[in-house]
This record gives sequence, structure tokens and C-alpha cells, in this order.
Amino acid sequence: MKNRFAVNIKKLLPSALLSLCALPGCGGNKETATGLPGTAGAQTNASQHLSAKVQFSTLDQLPPITGAAPDYHSLIQQAPAGKQAGLLATALGKPNQMLLGLGTQFLLDSASDASMMPSYGVTKIDIYDQYLNGIDPQTSWVAWNSPTGAYASKVASDAESVGAVPMYTLYQMASQGDGNTTWQTNTALMTQYWNNVRTLFQKIQATGKPALVNVEPDFWGYIQRIYNESGAITGYQTAPGKVVISVASANSSDCYDQPNTAVGMVSCMISMARKYAPGAYLGIPPSGFPDLLAQEPAFMQQLGAGKADFVVMQTSDRDAGCYLTNAPNCRYAGGRGDVSQTYWNTSNFLRAFSQAAHYTTGSYDAAGVYTPPVYSLPLIWWQTPMGTPASANGTGSATPTSSPWRDNRMDYFLNNPAQLTAINTVAVVFGSGASSQSNLSNDFTSAGLHQFVTLQTAYNKIPANLPTAVAVYTDNLASGWLGDWGWNANVDFSSTATVWSGSNAMNISTTSAYGAVGLSSATPIAFNSPNAAIQFWAYSARALPIVLIPCPTENFCNPNVTLNLPAAKWTYFSIPASKFGNLGAIKRINIQSNSSNEVVSFAIDQLFIVN
Repeated sequence: MKNRFAVNIKKLLPSALLSLCALPGCGGNKETATGLPGTAGAQTNASQHLSAKVQFSTLDQLPPITGAAPDYHSLIQQAPAGKQAGLLATALGKPNQMLLGLGTQFLLDSASDASMMPSYGVTKIDIYDQYLNGIDPQTSWVAWNSPTGAYASKVASDAESVGAVPMYTLYQMASQGDGNTTWQTNTALMTQYWNNVRTLFQKIQATGKPALVNVEPDFWGYIQRIYNESGAITGYQTAPGKVVISVASANSSDCYDQPNTAVGMVSCMISMARKYAPGAYLGIPPSGFPDLLAQEPAFMQQLGAGKADFVVMQTSDRDAGCYLTNAPNCRYAGGRGDVSQTYWNTSNFLRAFSQAAHYTTGSYDAAGVYTPPVYSLPLIWWQTPMGTPASANGTGSATPTSSPWRDNRMDYFLNNPAQLTAINTVAVVFGSGASSQSNLSNDFTSAGLHQFVTLQTAYNKIPANLPTAVAVYTDNLASGWLGDWGWNANVDFSSTATVWSGSNAMNISTTSAYGAVGLSSATPIAFNSPNAAIQFWAYSARALPIVLIPCPTENFCNPNVTLNLPAAKWTYFSIPASKFGNLGAIKRINIQSNSSNEVVSFAIDQLFIVN
């Protein structure tokens, strides 16, 4: 049944108040806003017919039309580009600030990393990352503890002991050798693969808590390369739908309808996560291999990686100093000639951020030309090296004032967190890809202090807030919002007549002049950052002026903006907070027809408040 309400203001308000607030001639602080480039044509200063101050206390409220419980998977997909980091943090039960995590530390074989962390001053982190290796039911991660798959439960328990969300790095495609892609059509082996995946999601669901899953780092880079029999790269695959992998043939119980391709593998992985563990949030990581940088964003988009929940950005799996000395275990790891093998300078950091922007915010070139992202998801920088800044590369052995190898990525990231959150970063996870690299036990600075603990302590005093989008309406009213205000209009919150994205849109059909929908939040929504804005899509079959009225309190609405909808065209609007003065918060949003014609109709979709 569709959610609808009808309000006739003439029956609710005295005629004097009606003439003051809804008819031509009302004064006030009003502005006309335009759609963003590439949407509607130029907007004009239409006549405006809305009071600058409207008291709604005498307007009867209708039976509440409440929003649905939040589906953060959908909200992340639907939120404005570059504004999803805060949504993922909220989904994980974490505060709206850039999160810090730790991955594999190689501290002690007989004890978990989590149990050893307090020995080095770490008592609390946000994310705890561990690898899941192998596919053999007798030797892989599912057999490391009893009963089958209990290791995943142990990781969750260890994470909880340090206040963290578990992150599982699924590294099963390397089970036959890192970079070996010759076995991915072997139905028997891939059946083992999918059985382990199912076990992982079932164990995550059993915890009743959210988790992160980093799906097969490096693998997506390997399948882009075409190798000859000697292992030399002879070309590149640009169509992931042509990369054959056993999916339906090896997992008919879950993915019988998926193609036996790389695209089918990603789709199967996501559908299994949603089926078995709705609290699992998935990231499909671009490899970042230097020979793939130009074509990789398009490949990842075709792969379907944009349908996941976040993007895993790989900085390096070794300290820079290890590469620069050409140490035995640092000659080939991480990609040949990769910038990750160097001690980064400012241009390297900016280059890395620019590459990440392909998957989240889009970017501007030197001439100011904007390139949109291939898809937009929040970022997690993963396996970030823990070496400390130094002038010398290091020797592989720590001293009281230096780590085994030098690196400067942790130092830069935690001293410049705003640069990360500006590109939709939700978290940074620090760890090493080999036991020979810097870790919590030996990350000594020139002052003789442990680097991670020192920087974490300083960061937590002034954490970096995340870009976030508060959903008001996507396919239905969001949780915490009520559609119980409005006048002179019938409103259908589940209209399928004209939809921008998803299944439904909000359709407003006025019954007399200046009809409006009113949406109220159970709690005020912050609207006080420099980049705060109200963003949405709107449609009208004919050219129509509408008025956007945010209200800082339930009974007080002052500034408003007139928006001109072109005929028969969905138009995107992003109205900055500065257009409304210093509201500070939003308790209610009214959207009113500004037409004297009694019968008009318009639709609103993907309505967000962003900060």
C-alpha cells in the first residue's frame, strides 16, 4: 500500500494567515538557485510567493508516515558522490571521524596481534584486520580453529577486545600461488573457494555485529594482465566479462544465475554477503599496479566493483626503505616500478590521492576540467606501511631511534588527515605484508617513541570529521523522518510514475495554489559545516518554480530558495548552506510549488543533507 497524505490548508488556517504566507506578495529573504552544470538550462529570477517567516504551530499534524530502518548498503550507493564516508562509519557503529585500524603485525606466533597490542601501548583501535588464506578444507583458514570456520569468530572476538570492527582480508585466490590465475576455471577448486566464502559470511552473521571484508587484493590486477607461457606480460584484458572464472558451475546453490566470469564472481560475492550477512560491508580493491593505472578504473567499473560498499586503496605492502635497498623480500612485491616502492614526497601523495579520486569524488585537471568518478564509494587505505621517517633507508634491524626500514606514509596521513577525508576516506589501516617490515614492536621514531601510539594519541585529540550525507528520502522516507507536514497537496512517497534512481520517488500533486510537502526529522540535523548543502533531484512534466524551505526548528522557517524546474527533465540541485544564512541545524524541510495554478505535479528523489 502506498503512503499518501492530503492536506487542505484552507481548512486548517485562518484566511489571514493563509494570505500572509501562501499567496503572492509575501516578502522575505529569498534567492533563486540554479541546477548544476550539465542538468537544466539557465535559471531565471521567477516571482516568489513565500513568507520569510511562517508559523506552523496552528497547522494540525497528520498521522505519522515514518521512514524505514536504514539500509546502509543502499544509502552508500544512493548518497551524493564523495559524501559516503560518514554513512559507512555509522553503519559500523563508529563515530563520524576518520577511523584508524591495524592489520597483521607479526608480533608473536603463539598469540593474536590483538592480545599483544596493549604491550606496545595500544588499547583501542577502530578496525582490526586479519588475512584469510587458502581454500583446502583441511589446511586453509577454515581449519585453523575448531569447529570449521571458527577462526573468523576468533578474529571478531579479538577485534572486540580492542574496541574494533573486524576486517577480513579474503586472500583465497592466491592459494595456488600469488598471481597464478590458471586454476580459476577448475570447478573442484572453486567449489572449495565458494564453500569458504559461505562459511565466512555465516560466521559474520553469527556475531550479530558489522564487519568489513576486503575481497581478494591484487587478484583483480592479475586478471587484467595477459601472460605468455614464460610469465611475461604480453597484453591486457579490458573486458572483465571475458575473464572466465567458475561461479555458477562451482556454486549453483547461491549463484546459479551468475555468469562464469569475473563479473559474475563479484556479483556472486556481493549477493552472498547480502543473503548470509547483511552486516558485512565489502570492498573490491583496485590493484594499483603501475602498468594498469590508466585502464584500471574502467575495468573496475565494468567488473561491478562500484556495487560494493567501499574501495580498498593499497599504499604498499612493504616499507619504502626495504625497496630502496633492494632487499631480497622487496624486489618484486607490490608491483614492478610502482611508486609505492619509493619514499614518498608531496607529489607522490597527491598522485595517490588523484588515482583514488577515480573511485570516489572525481577530480579536476590543471585546466580546471572535472572528470567524474567511474563510481563513488568511501575509501579505506589498507596495509599502509609503519616505518618511520628517516634520512637513511634502514638496514632491516630496528634501533632505539629508528624502525627497521624507513617510510613516511603513516607520518603524512596522520598529520594531514583532512587531505584524506576531503576525498571521502573513512579509514586508514596500518600493517605490514611481511614479518621483516616495521610493526608496533619496532616503529621507533628519532625521539625513541613508538610512532603509531604517538600519532594516534595526537590524532584522537583533534580527529578529522568525515564527509557524510544524511538521507531524507531515497526510495522511501529515511529512518527518523516523518511526512506529517504539508498543505494543499496529495503526496505519494512510493510513486513509480517518474523515478530518478531506485524504485520509487516522492510525487507531490497540489490541490490548490502553492501546495507543499513538509518533512520533519525526529532530531535536528547539523547544518553548519562550510560545505553543508541540501542535494536532490527534481522533475516536473512542465516548467515549474518550486521553493525549498529548510527550518532550523519545528515552528520557524525563514530563508528560502526558489528553484526553476525545466519541462520533462530530471534536474540535480545542490543548495549550499550559505544560501540560507546561518541555520546551524535543520529540523524540517518544506518543498512548495510556487505556481498559482491550482493543479500541478512534481517529483523529488534522492534527497540528502550533506556535511
